[in-house]
Amino acid sequence: MEKKKFTNSFKTTAAKSKTLEDKTYFRHFGIRESTCSLYGDDPKDIVQVECSVSEDQTEQKPPDYWGWFDFEHGWQTGGLIQPSHTQFSMCFTYGYKAEEKADKGKAYRLDVKEI
Repeated sequence: MEKKKFTNSFKTTAAKSKTLEDKTYFRHFGIRESTCSLYGDDPKDIVQVECSVSEDQTEQKPPDYWGWFDFEHGWQTGGLIQPSHTQFSMCFTYGYKAEEKADKGKAYRLDVKEI
């Protein structure tokens, strides 16, 4: 297997949403207008975002975005970027640390901004 070249940042789509405290956050990364209604999102809420690896890789209070860089396929946006460490961890049957140990990829805390 040839490893993908690591990139420190990438662009994708996300649904812009609000917390109960009226704070803006992003969810459903890689979402498309044609399928957004399946997730309860409105096409007008889909925005372009830039995700970059955070200098601080410690767990923070949500929204605290975590993503997965797959060594074979690159950045994975379909479900593997989550707005909390707990939600991200739940995406892996045996935990992301087992996948890292198996040299399949690496988890990174991400900074996300609308562009």
